[in-house]
Amino acid sequence: MTSCARLVKTRNWIIQLISTANRAFYCGKCIGLHSQLFTKHASFGRGDMKKWPVAKKVEDFLLKCDVHKEENLKMFCDEHSELCCTNCAFLNHRHCQKVTLLSDKVKGQSTDLQKLSVSIQTILKEMKKLQENQEASIQQVQISYDEQLHTILETRQKINAAFDTLEQKTRKEMKDTLVKLQSSFKSDVDKCIGLQNELKQLRDAIQDICDKSKLELSFIATRKCEEKKQEFETFLKKKSLQAKVSITFQPNNEIIQYLSTLSDLGKIEHSTQTLMIQEDPNKVITVQGKSEQNVRISSDSEVCRVRAICVLPEGQVLIADNGNKTIKLLDQQYQVVSHCSVPV
Repeated sequence: MTSCARLVKTRNWIIQLISTANRAFYCGKCIGLHSQLFTKHASFGRGDMKKWPVAKKVEDFLLKCDVHKEENLKMFCDEHSELCCTNCAFLNHRHCQKVTLLSDKVKGQSTDLQKLSVSIQTILKEMKKLQENQEASIQQVQISYDEQLHTILETRQKINAAFDTLEQKTRKEMKDTLVKLQSSFKSDVDKCIGLQNELKQLRDAIQDICDKSKLELSFIATRKCEEKKQEFETFLKKKSLQAKVSITFQPNNEIIQYLSTLSDLGKIEHSTQTLMIQEDPNKVITVQGKSEQNVRISSDSEVCRVRAICVLPEGQVLIADNGNKTIKLLDQQYQVVSHCSVPV
């Protein structure tokens, strides 16, 4: 590399160092030049990371008011335990008794950021598990939805089959009625044909003997004609009294009325199963405190010896009192609210 090129490169480094001299990060080569040019500037290496300045992006993120995005947080309301900018303080906290500047609030106070970071990390893990469970629930509820749609279709098919059976029975009953009526009318037709044939025979016989002076045959023919006429008149009188016959169908209105009262094919329900989140078996549990509670009740005759404890999702506690052979239910204040004996 020529001397001229080295000078140009060195000049560029110097310009870059000057332009970024205020709270900047440098590599090993640049920090040497920086120390030569800015002898009064304090530089901190990796071993002094605690002294490094907070990145402006992080600082802006933390200082920004969640409500008024263009304002920075400057005060704290003790009554509401809320951080607030000047707008928040004026709009929401001007009647509060104790609203102090953050610079005054932090005096004499210390925060364990490392512990807070661990706590946040734990929450993030739990939220990730919850997210995965909810995503699995989305798939599960879709599967159950599809299954129940099939059940609805099966229910509809069963209802259709039941109505098909009712229709077939009704059709058969109406067919039987038709056959019965047609049989009756066919019998009447046959009767009419029989009487007509007999009367025609009598008519022909009378015409054959009317001029032959056959008194005995004439008497017989007269009597037979009278009998047939009487039989025909009786039959005609009987049938003339019948009204016009037709087949009608009267729907079963109870079925229609019942169906009109229904709002659906069945009841739609949903059940929720508690998902057991598998904990890390190597997770370190820190005891934050302990207290002693009196779980003795009036019916206890022996000293309480608790052999098992179960915390319910609602915060209640079940304990097994082996000394008195009793299961006891404690509320969130650890007071016995119910119990039952468990004989051995």
